[in-house]
Amino acid sequence: MIGEMALFDSQPRSASVKASQRSDVTHITQADFNKLMKQIPKWFTALMGTLSNRLRTTNHKVQELTEKIEAIHMSNSPEVLALKRSLAILKVTNEVWQAKGEKTGKASRGYKHFVVDKASAISHISKKMQINAKELTLIMQGLEKAKIAFERGGKLLSNHKSNITRFIGFLERYLDNSKYPSIHY
Repeated sequence: MIGEMALFDSQPRSASVKASQRSDVTHITQADFNKLMKQIPKWFTALMGTLSNRLRTTNHKVQELTEKIEAIHMSNSPEVLALKRSLAILKVTNEVWQAKGEKTGKASRGYKHFVVDKASAISHISKKMQINAKELTLIMQGLEKAKIAFERGGKLLSNHKSNITRFIGFLERYLDNSKYPSIHY
């Protein structure tokens, strides 16, 4: 049976079904049901209405809890935790980038690169994030693959001062628009 609760409480269906094979279906209209219900005591119809309402409320609560459990599971997955850590490291890296970076070289639009000393950046970042050179190198490799920044001769370089800032903004918007909870460090 499907839609039986609506016959008792006149609320929208709480579920839908789709037949997996050819099926015979009997449709009972509200009018037909009401004619049948006139033959049943009023206390019984009131009881069925109450039970339908309780079942509908329970279904709604189960759906909400399922969504919360899925969000918690996703937020604690190793992949999401790694993404959160990487984002936190990127934020601190960007602080160093903005505070200690310098423009170098000439280009058609001002400067060729924006540069930060790698050793100085690692020192500053490790004080805030407990990061080692290997972990920062992995993040820099990811930035290089994305053509956001790169490492050359002990320097961290980018073609524009705000590249990392824009990338951080992208990651934050991605996490805000997904099922993952927002990141707070």
